[in-house]
Amino acid sequence: MPAGTFRARVYPSILTPFGTYSMPVDFAQAVDEVFGPHTYEVPNGTTDQSIPGIATAGLTTVQALVIVADQTIAVKLGAAGSNVAVSMSAQAPLCLLGTSLTAVSLSNSSGNTANVTLMVGGT
Repeated sequence: MPAGTFRARVYPSILTPFGTYSMPVDFAQAVDEVFGPHTYEVPNGTTDQSIPGIATAGLTTVQALVIVADQTIAVKLGAAGSNVAVSMSAQAPLCLLGTSLTAVSLSNSSGNTANVTLMVGGT
């Protein structure tokens, strides 16, 4: 029996001179283990820090991930040394469901300590 279900409901839309176009999406991901929600500090100058709690929660595969930070940070999905960082603007959520990641790491070069809130689920 899953420990929980991550749900995402997204309603992206764009307004153009020709009308409004939208693509509503609903998705759910059942997971065996959940960590979070948890907020922690990532000091300025941090590079490729593994997300705390993944190993503690007994996760070997990340199937669902939600991250929000109050500073611009970078996220690497998969092994830190072999993947490109994805930049996340402050207060912009990163939500991944249906993934099969074995590592996630964060970097912070914003000039300030970043307060990062996250929730992770998987097996």
